[in-house]
Amino acid sequence: MKKAFLISLTLCLVGLCAACGGPVAADATSTPSATPDVSPTVSPTRSAQFEKPPELQLIYTIDGADYSTTATQGSFSWTFALGNEDTVTTETDAPHPLEFGRICTINQAENLKELELRFALAPDSFTVKRWDDSYIGNAQKYSNHFEPVEFPGNTTSFSNDGVGYVYEVSANWPHGRAYYGFYLK
Repeated sequence: MKKAFLISLTLCLVGLCAACGGPVAADATSTPSATPDVSPTVSPTRSAQFEKPPELQLIYTIDGADYSTTATQGSFSWTFALGNEDTVTTETDAPHPLEFGRICTINQAENLKELELRFALAPDSFTVKRWDDSYIGNAQKYSNHFEPVEFPGNTTSFSNDGVGYVYEVSANWPHGRAYYGFYLK
């Protein structure tokens, strides 16, 4: 009985550790935390293929120093081939970026002049929306109060208006769609 209790306790602890392994906020003065496992699957019979949506790296410069961090993965719908004629489709649901408990955060955004979105696999298309950070925690009320943001060439410039913004990137590939979030504070 004691052995069964110890095994159950170990399994619970492993489960809790796995559940806490999500993205952690990173600021402009720190190195980004470990990134989620989004590596391509390669076999001799097929080319590299992502089993999950590709990571989205945020590349930026603040006060002359270059930084890179990984955007927080949100909901996605993704299909990939198993190598024969079978496919696997994964559907996930995540909170709206205004409701993320933890979100990739770039501090010192007042000194940010330009931001590049760098996908591990280029999407066919993507759109970007942003919300004033005063809406954080109120996605149900303010989800339609967004401002579209253009990223020509995957890069956009900023002018400091003293307001923080929460961003959502929606990207499309032949394999599916994925959402990402980040916060410029």
